[in-house]
Amino acid sequence: MSNNFLVLEQSLNSEKFSECKSSVAKLLFILSVLYSINEASFLKLMSLRRGKLKLLSNSEMEIQRSALDPCPKQIPDSPYWIATKTSTEFKRKMLKEILEILEYNSDIVNLVMLKF
Repeated sequence: MSNNFLVLEQSLNSEKFSECKSSVAKLLFILSVLYSINEASFLKLMSLRRGKLKLLSNSEMEIQRSALDPCPKQIPDSPYWIATKTSTEFKRKMLKEILEILEYNSDIVNLVMLKF
C-alpha cells in the first residue's frame, strides 16, 4: 500500500474530515490533502474547465472572470483556488477527474469517492 494511500485514508478517517458537512468543505479538505502530498502535481490541473468556467487556478480573479458567480474558494494551505458554485454531483465528477489527472490508482479514487 502506498504512502499516498495511507495519508489519504488517515485524513478521510480523521475527526477533522468528519466535521466537514458540506460538499464544498469536503472538496476543499480533500484537495488540501492532495496538495500536501504532491504540490507540483497541481500544475497538471490548470486546464480544468466547465465550458467557459475555469475550475482551478492560482488566481481568484481568473476564476471570477470566467463566469458570472463561480464562488471561488482558496484550497487550504495552498496557493490555489477552485470554483465551488457547482452541484454536488459535479463536484464528485470533478474530484474524480482530478484524481485521475494526478494519476492516482483506482483504490485511491474509490476510497475518495466513497467518503465524498
